[in-house]
Amino acid sequence: MNHNKIFFVLLLILCSHLYSQESLSPKELSVGDAVDLAIRNNLVLAQERLSLATKKRVKDTTWNYFIPKVSLSGTLSRPNEAPQGINIPGYIVQEVEHTWNVSFGFSASLSLTASMIYGIRQTVIDYETGVINLSMAERKITKEIKKIFYNILLMRENILLMEQSIAAMGDRYEQAVNNYNNGLVSEYVMLSTQVAYENAKPGLQDLTIAFETLLLSFKQLIGIDRDESIRLAGTIETGIVTLQKDELMNLVDGKSEIQVQKKMVDMLKNMKDLQQSALYPVFTMMFTFDPTFRNDPFADPWFDNIDDDWTQYSGRLAFVLTVPIDGFIPNSKTQVELAGSNDAIKKAELAVIQVRQAAELEIETIYMKLQKSQKALEALKLNVELAERAYALAEEAYNAGSKELLEVQNSELERNKARIEVLKEKYNYIMGLLDLEYSLNISLMEDKS
Repeated sequence: MNHNKIFFVLLLILCSHLYSQESLSPKELSVGDAVDLAIRNNLVLAQERLSLATKKRVKDTTWNYFIPKVSLSGTLSRPNEAPQGINIPGYIVQEVEHTWNVSFGFSASLSLTASMIYGIRQTVIDYETGVINLSMAERKITKEIKKIFYNILLMRENILLMEQSIAAMGDRYEQAVNNYNNGLVSEYVMLSTQVAYENAKPGLQDLTIAFETLLLSFKQLIGIDRDESIRLAGTIETGIVTLQKDELMNLVDGKSEIQVQKKMVDMLKNMKDLQQSALYPVFTMMFTFDPTFRNDPFADPWFDNIDDDWTQYSGRLAFVLTVPIDGFIPNSKTQVELAGSNDAIKKAELAVIQVRQAAELEIETIYMKLQKSQKALEALKLNVELAERAYALAEEAYNAGSKELLEVQNSELERNKARIEVLKEKYNYIMGLLDLEYSLNISLMEDKS
């Protein structure tokens, strides 16, 4: 029994240890995971979704334009002076002894106008514009998150390179100390090695602080608690994408800014039609029913003799056709508004051309930068190979005593510079692809989950 207790306690300790190790291990996030979290937790996108849901509800219920206006009323009234009688044409004059009257009313009316059609169309355009705006906001957040994600990866790679460089400096310093103790190098060489080693450490600390600060901001953007430990999975690597400028230019009209501007033209044209509908006839159907109790509502029964005790004075069924005239008068308010709408439409159409021209220039600029990065990467990768070889030879010669420390340090500096330049150019290439994806609403890079 005691052995069972001991085994159970050890099992609990082991489980708690494993749980604590799992809870302490950082949460790994791919670029796709980060984008999903940002889109799900972003407050601006939440507002856009609510706005779009409102517009969709309005669009889906536009059939209520054809619901007639219906009302019910009940009236209990008493004149300030008691009536002597009621004289209604077609009815017998009757003396009235009571002073209270009770009546009910029912009315229904429906007006059919051309403006109803354009009002429905307006809700559709408004909803479609909302869909484009939400998509554009999501893609903007996606681009920003990906750019920060790869910026963090770039800083992490720089930190690794700096750590490797400092580790190599530390090895050289230890070797210099040993050589000094053995009388192989002077104290000056040993101290110079130490100074170079110590001077490199503050730069690493500064870069590490900048990295941690950016990581905290990134957590806030994607909706993760700042105290939660995360690790970004990925590297500054992407395949070279084959791009054809003519094919890219053919996709310019799919740019969201152009689509939004085109919707603005549609909206202005519809608003003009809505204004012009004021010139069209209005057909109205109405029905009213107003039964009034003729006897004393407090003394006489209400429903014993409905045909004789209840009278309808103004109830009717009517069909009314109204033709507006004032809108046809030259320089009337309607005519002036229509002229203003025509001007607004022309301005909006010119704005579409301007946005398209700006988009074409933007796409061509991004394309040229991508081509430049692609060619630069080939040359920079060759530079890294040469710098690596030069550094290896310099360090070998230094260990053999045929080169000075300064020459080794210069070789190492050139090697690290070449490595960093490759990383920066890869980062620039990825940034260009992200800009192109956002501008043309296309996918060029695979998000590795």
